[in-house]
Amino acid sequence: MNSKFMQYISFRKINGNNANIATAIILFTVSVLTYLPVLHNDFVKYDDQHYITANLQIQRGLTFENVKWAVNGIVDGNWFPLTVISHMADISLYGLNPSGHHLTNVLIHALNSVILFIALTALGQTVWRGALIALLFAIHPTRVESVAWVAERKDVLCALFCFLTIYLYAEYVRRPVVLRYLAVIFSFTLALMSKPMAVTLPFLLLLLDFWPLNRIKTQGSIFRLLYEKIPLLLLVVISCFITFNVQKVSGAMTILPIDYRVENAVIGYAHYVYKLFIPVRLAVFYPLPQEISKTALLVSLIFVVTASAVAISKVKSNPYVFTGWFWFLGMLVPVIGLVQVGLQSMADRYTYMPYIGLFLIIVNFSLKLYHKHEFFKQLFYLVTVILAATMLSLTINQQHYWKDSITLFKHAVAVTENNYVMYSNLGVALALNGEPQDGAEQLKKAIIANPKFSESYTNLGTVYLFQLKKTKEAVWCFEKSISINPNNADDYNGLGVVLALNGKEKNAIELFDKALTLDPTHSDAAKNKMIALKAIAKKANAKL
Repeated sequence: MNSKFMQYISFRKINGNNANIATAIILFTVSVLTYLPVLHNDFVKYDDQHYITANLQIQRGLTFENVKWAVNGIVDGNWFPLTVISHMADISLYGLNPSGHHLTNVLIHALNSVILFIALTALGQTVWRGALIALLFAIHPTRVESVAWVAERKDVLCALFCFLTIYLYAEYVRRPVVLRYLAVIFSFTLALMSKPMAVTLPFLLLLLDFWPLNRIKTQGSIFRLLYEKIPLLLLVVISCFITFNVQKVSGAMTILPIDYRVENAVIGYAHYVYKLFIPVRLAVFYPLPQEISKTALLVSLIFVVTASAVAISKVKSNPYVFTGWFWFLGMLVPVIGLVQVGLQSMADRYTYMPYIGLFLIIVNFSLKLYHKHEFFKQLFYLVTVILAATMLSLTINQQHYWKDSITLFKHAVAVTENNYVMYSNLGVALALNGEPQDGAEQLKKAIIANPKFSESYTNLGTVYLFQLKKTKEAVWCFEKSISINPNNADDYNGLGVVLALNGKEKNAIELFDKALTLDPTHSDAAKNKMIALKAIAKKANAKL
């Protein structure tokens, strides 16, 4: 056994220590109290409908048949059966009461802060260091999106098993026996079944092998540790294969030029670091820029390259900088946009686990100064209290923007520019709230911001047709949407309704069939087809 690692004490050995138990209880309590405001929030009409409020399969609750469906099923272009099962369990416990679903997210997040603390102490971080890192993780304002958004259950659940995997891995290194390694594999499998972003975890374990586990001594030891990770890497390959195919079939992948994706990724890394230190103007959706700023690209590239060079230069003197920085860079790889999924340039929820690497650097560097300079001892406590109070204030305030769909979308368009997705969502939310005219105005703004975003035309056409009764304008919107994207079932359903209202039921049925071909689960198209068939039958009977 490595002599340097032997100085570290596993949490299991020190869990009798009152300081550790007290710290774990405090972290859990602070996390729960910080996020209590979300219990008063509603579901939001942004993915929550796909996972809960409009998903009839999940609304059947936790049953054996439903669990089988979750393992084999795809929800909104994703395969994460464990997350789906957790939503089913919530339905069985709380029905469609949003407070219960929010409570589950809060409790998992609070548990995550505790397990992260346990994992860090098992890796050799002192109680102070582990507690501060876990506290920063628990209360940072960018955590709100993952906790307050019920649909982001996958974030908190995946992190739960990732942190557990790290802890189990530290225990395995302390005493490498087969049973402990099997526990690592099992926990990692559960993480992948919660959200495929966990695919970077084996590479993170290699970073931890370097520091703080001190297992990398020679080139040969690197190959040995890679060989040790083969079972985990095989799971990564399987997860990537499933995810790639599922998202390709569902149309979730966005085709963008490779140079655009690389440039956006570089800027994204810099923006994420900026949001770590200045977590303001947070939005549920940040749109991809129509054109990459060359100045922003240059500044971001210089920053990322410089920070990486500093981390590498500190590999011997301050190895926590190397591990922390590449923890941050590496864990963001699946969502940084090199393989673009969706229309967002970045997302606060993507930082849920990657930020821990930066927290690791900040805490270790701060405590190094604390022990080295008397002046920093006085400053440390003052800065810690001020930062904690500031973050708590920002985090609590950010939760209020998640009160309901309209509040969330209004905030998003207020803190971003040309946010066509949020203008479109806001328009729909207003229309569903009985404000169709205001909704139509927001949808027009979405079209102005991005004339090539077909969903804005679809949504505007729906408002025109079903609420404002402007069929001519509705037809133009649906046809415009089809010219951009001919695969949206809602457009054909809308055009079918227009024809049916004009007495052309046979032509309408052709459009309803087209909608059902594109989306066999489109209940509105199925109902409208039945209404049209009855109208045809009624006309035939009238002629007899």
